[in-house]
Amino acid sequence: MKNKRNITESYKLSKIAKEVIAGGVCHDVRFADPHPIYIERSYGPHIWDIDNNKYIDYGMGNGSLLIGHSHPDVIKAIESTIKKGYHFGEEHHTAIAWGEKIIELVTSVEKVRFVGSGTEAVMLASRIARAYTNKPKIIRVEGHFHGWSDVVGKGFLDPFDQPVSLGIPEGTISEIIVAKQDINYIKKLIEENDDVAAIILEPSGASWGTVPLEIEFNKELREITKSSEILLIYDEIITGFRYSKGGYQELVGIEPDLTTFGKIATGGTPGGIIGGRKELFQYFDFTGDKENDRFNRVHHFGTFNANPITSAAGLATLKIVETGIPQKESDSLGEILIKKGNEIIKDLGLNSLLYGDSSLFHFFLQGPSEKKVNIEELLNQPNTGVLKGIPKVIVSNFQVKLREKGINLFSYTGGVVSSSHTKKDIDDSLTIFSEVLEDMKQSNLII
Repeated sequence: MKNKRNITESYKLSKIAKEVIAGGVCHDVRFADPHPIYIERSYGPHIWDIDNNKYIDYGMGNGSLLIGHSHPDVIKAIESTIKKGYHFGEEHHTAIAWGEKIIELVTSVEKVRFVGSGTEAVMLASRIARAYTNKPKIIRVEGHFHGWSDVVGKGFLDPFDQPVSLGIPEGTISEIIVAKQDINYIKKLIEENDDVAAIILEPSGASWGTVPLEIEFNKELREITKSSEILLIYDEIITGFRYSKGGYQELVGIEPDLTTFGKIATGGTPGGIIGGRKELFQYFDFTGDKENDRFNRVHHFGTFNANPITSAAGLATLKIVETGIPQKESDSLGEILIKKGNEIIKDLGLNSLLYGDSSLFHFFLQGPSEKKVNIEELLNQPNTGVLKGIPKVIVSNFQVKLREKGINLFSYTGGVVSSSHTKKDIDDSLTIFSEVLEDMKQSNLII
């Protein structure tokens, strides 16, 4: 594998970007040392940067491309739509067909509402929950990611009891209750607070399974929320249609009250969806009564909601996803990657672990300065601080060294596999993982 790459043009662009774009990047996850890569084109499992370096991509559009980059069916759907107009600002039939397909695939979904992004989906789901229950507070689980809005303005970043950003009002923060990823802790919180509208979580675990959750946790939580009359919101923006054609919830047989979707559901284009029980969407109805429609509705707007391009891409993608073939193919490759990756880790004598569900994977890398963990027990207990607390120097070195050798991750130390990846991509990746891990061991970055 080639180690040193020409990154001249990416470097030049990074210098310009710092002068033009606040923070130098358009998404915090894209910040990288020594600078981001700037992508020119993509196809299947690969991306090429402006310097024509090719990467095996495990970012896959921030987890949105289960069927790979530039899938011909999705491109065809978009091209066909653009010829007729790329933005109407009015209703159109493709949005209805797209909604019907989601309702067909996800048992818990009886109605949908379209929004502009996954973040917006969480915002609207929270508004629906508060309207329905007439209660103000939302419980969220520490380390779980639900976008960047003030609605979930604390609980994602450690320390979890502090706001995730400057600029979030205390009044907003006070309506968020942060729970540990522990069912007994959540039970206690619910007993102590009678003003909770909903609990929202990633059902696979914090940060797309970086801190995994057991099925039993989700089953017990469903029972607790039902008995407490608290709405259960699943954030399936990453897991939706990846874990199965009906998402995580179909795979485990649990029906939440509301679900947020995006990424795969929108065909890798901008947008989001909220779906759930019909009765929860009654507040969107126009009754014709002036007083009612002003004060007893959930008001919702959005210039690009269910725009023609996103609707076409989402529908085209779901028609492929519903076959179950992309999930089967990507899961199979993910299983090989994890199994053989752990063999490499064992051969190198590292106190590390490669793990993940479905077609997602995560590396836990043990640093020499941190308390040595028991790898055998690492995933058997809530270890949010440990699993999401790998030192930045380790994470950064891991990402940079992988990129130097031609692998691009999603974020942190993990990635997603698509159905467009091949056995050769996996074999090449394993070779690169081995080289990088050995290099980091020799440099005493990991033990």
